[in-house]
Amino acid sequence: MTLREDLSQLRKGTAPRTMAILNSFLLALFDWLGVTNVASQMRIFDAQPILALRLFFLSLQRIK
Repeated sequence: MTLREDLSQLRKGTAPRTMAILNSFLLALFDWLGVTNVASQMRIFDAQPILALRLFFLSLQRIK
């Protein structure tokens, strides 16, 4: 429920599967980075989406 998947209006085509993959990726990334409170972190990213993009790009650099 943290990512509000139950409220999604996506029902057709590949959109539901794509969102499920993105949600799984995000939760795995949080786990890998040691985020302990996902709900709190999501509220921060809702308020400051640039931080979410920075985290994503920094994680890509860490993988290399």
